[in-house]
This record gives sequence, structure tokens and C-alpha cells, in this order.
Amino acid sequence: EEAGLDPAALPATWDDVRSMCEAVEALGNPLITGWGYNASSSTLNTTFYPFLYQAGGRPISEDGKTATFNSEAGVEALTFIVDLFKKGWSPQEYLQPIDEGQDPFTQGSQALSNHIFAAGVVALRQNVPDMRYAINPVLKHDEQWGFGGMRSWAVSESSQNKEAAAALVEFLARPENAKRHGEAFGTFPALAAAREGIFANDEELAGIASHLEHTFGEQKHKYGRDLMALVVPQIQAAIIGEKEPKQALDEAAVAVNDLFAKG
Repeated sequence: EEAGLDPAALPATWDDVRSMCEAVEALGNPLITGWGYNASSSTLNTTFYPFLYQAGGRPISEDGKTATFNSEAGVEALTFIVDLFKKGWSPQEYLQPIDEGQDPFTQGSQALSNHIFAAGVVALRQNVPDMRYAINPVLKHDEQWGFGGMRSWAVSESSQNKEAAAALVEFLARPENAKRHGEAFGTFPALAAAREGIFANDEELAGIASHLEHTFGEQKHKYGRDLMALVVPQIQAAIIGEKEPKQALDEAAVAVNDLFAKG
């Protein structure tokens, strides 16, 4: 509102984000920034991948043999991210690890965050009850995508009480119980039957259900997690200006392809 923006018309595209950042910058307050990209994060799921997907790219080829995040879409996505820092639109605090609850958005010095999910909204209400906020749609560029993490109940292979453990999992997975669990923790059950009417008394969280159709999950690949340690440092190098986006992603792709070659 201070920047002359309408809280009821939140950014929906990359261009909207740029316009919002420009409006916030025009306030002339160096302590207030428009956007936050968590550059110190060790995961790509909630940082680089959403922009990669939105630009029409994917991290790995369909056959699982080759890294594809260094495609034209990947370079476009990383360039967008780099520009956020280059233009001073993203808080410099995100270049260092941030304690939970101490991020610029929660502290009120950042206009828009892409790091808060449904469960995060529940935590935000508890930790910052006086904060005024609104939930923006999943961002869209060429495509509309956001990350959605999966949680599951499982029985350990080494369990000494597998039958009892399986009975507990079966109980927890029943639609009525999965629904109660989801409403308590701000998550959406995988079972469609358990999602029916969920958050009926919470219009805000119920509205987030519309995000699910635009959600991608973990990469189904043997090295889906391991490759992140090879890519994140290269992205960080691009953000601080040590490398151009294409160079950073190409070098990361070489390292990831070497990893894939191990079989």
C-alpha cells in the first residue's frame, strides 16, 4: 500500500514482480526491498526450480541421463534471479543463512516472499499475529508452477513391530484422519477424499488448494538430491557476479552429468 500497490492484485507474473520491485524501490527506503530469493539455501526445490519450470525448463531429461537445467529456459530463469540482486531488489541478508523467523519478510522489510507455503501461513499466524499479509497466486512466466513437497508415513525395514506399525499407518492414512492431520498442520492430504471440505472454516488456506494443480514435486531420480550440492554453489557464484548465468549453469551441468555417469 505504501508503494501505491493494490494488496488485492498481487504479482502473478515475472513482469508483475519486476513492476512491484520498482514501485517498492521508488519509496527510497534502503531498508525495504521487494523480493526475496534465499540464495543461501541448500535446496533447489523452493529456490531455482520454480523459476526454471516457469520458464518452461526442467532439471533433468526424461530418460534421466542428462542435466537440462542449463537450457535456454534455465539461463533465463537464473538471469531473472541474478537481476533481483543486481538491482538491489532482493535483501542481501539472503546471501547468508537466516534463522527461522528472522527472514526479512517476517521482519517486515520485504514486500513479497516465495518461501512461505500453507504450513508456513499457519506458523506466520502464530509467530507474527499482528502482521498484515495476503497470499499471491503461483507465479507464471511461460508456464505456471510452484514446488510442493510430499510427506508420507512409512514403516522402517528394520522395524521389530511391522504389523503394529502398519496398523498405525493405515489408521493415519484414513481420509478422516488424514484430513484432521492436514488441518492441524496446514498441509493437503494426497488422498482426494481427504481433501474434500478441508479447511472449510479457513477460507485463506482453502484457497491455496487451487495451487495444487500447478505444483511439481521432488525429482524422481537417484541423484535428485545429490546434484543440488553441485548446482547451488554455481548459482551463488552467478548471483554475486563471479560468473555469468550461462557459464554457471553449464559448469554445473558438466559436474551433474559426471555424477549421472556413475550409474
